Amino acid sequence: MPPHDEKAPLRLGLLDQRMRSMAPDFLVDRVLVHYKLIGLTDETIRQLLDLAGEYHQERTAAEDEFALLGHKVSPVPTPPSPEQAAERREHFARRAALFAEDDRRAETYYDRVRTILGEQGWANLLSVYLDEVTARLNRLGPALAAGVAPAFALLAEDPEGVHRPVDPYDNELTGVFPAIV
Repeated sequence: MPPHDEKAPLRLGLLDQRMRSMAPDFLVDRVLVHYKLIGLTDETIRQLLDLAGEYHQERTAAEDEFALLGHKVSPVPTPPSPEQAAERREHFARRAALFAEDDRRAETYYDRVRTILGEQGWANLLSVYLDEVTARLNRLGPALAAGVAPAFALLAEDPEGVHRPVDPYDNELTGVFPAIV
C-alpha cells in the first residue's frame, strides 16, 4: 500500500477495521454496570454475557470484512482501469452496506436484551440511562452552553411558564433547552 496521510483519523486500508456506525462496541457493559439498580439476577447476567459474546463475534467478522475491503480500495499509484474502477465501486458499496448491517445488528441485539430483561427490567434500564444522561448533561452544561453560545441561547421555564435566558456558566443548569438566536 502507498503511504497514507498519518494525520487522517481513519486511514483507508487494512488497519481501518473499526466501523464507526451507531452500533455500540460493547453491547451490555452499561447494563452490567447498573445491575443492582436494574435488578439483574445471576442467570440474567449470564444470558447477557452470552449474548454479548455472540454480538462481539458477529461484529468482529464484519469489521474484518470491512478492513479487507478497505485494503482492496486503498490508493494505487496508477489510475485504475475501467474494470478495476467498477470493482472498486462494488467494494465501496459493500463497505457502505456493512455500516447499515452494523446498525441493524445493534437493533436486533437490543431487542434480544429487552427480551432477556423483560418489560420491567427494560423500563428500569431506560430510567437508569435517562438519569445518567441527564446528570452528565447537567454537569457539562456550562461547557455545552459556551460551545453553542454564538448560535443558540439557553432558556429555562420560570414558575409562570415564561422561557427566560439563563447564564451559560451556571453550574446547576436544569430544565434548560436551547433556542436559536
